Amino acid sequence: MCVVTPVLFDALQKEMPGLTLDEYKQLIWNASVPDDAINPAWVEDSAIPEDGYFRDAWKQNGLKVNVDLPLARGVHLDQLRGLRNEKLKAMDVQYMQALHKKDGSDVVIAQQMQDLRDMTTIFAEDIAAINNLSTLKDYTPLILLEVKK
Repeated sequence: MCVVTPVLFDALQKEMPGLTLDEYKQLIWNASVPDDAINPAWVEDSAIPEDGYFRDAWKQNGLKVNVDLPLARGVHLDQLRGLRNEKLKAMDVQYMQALHKKDGSDVVIAQQMQDLRDMTTIFAEDIAAINNLSTLKDYTPLILLEVKK
């Protein structure tokens, strides 16, 4: 889905005095919508979700844009993977330092890193059970809370 936010009518009218609203809409349409677009529609801003967090899960529904919950779950899992990857990167350094210490702490860190790698499998059921977008967006496994921004 592609959402185009055009130049404001008032701003364009200054450049093109006498431009009518209908001419403006046609000009924007011609400049923004490819010939092979599927189901293009002119929608009001109020028909588009304000929060772009789940942007990759937006689906057109007539003249409204909805968030597809199954796709939103995937979007959120990708966000969680990003947080996990940050944490794994930091733990790589800790693991290498622990290997040099030879005090056994490398085993503990290795297990923590494996737990992070297994995170998406472990928490998939929790995420699948969430049926509310705000709850889904707020869901972060405890193992990641210290790196959530």
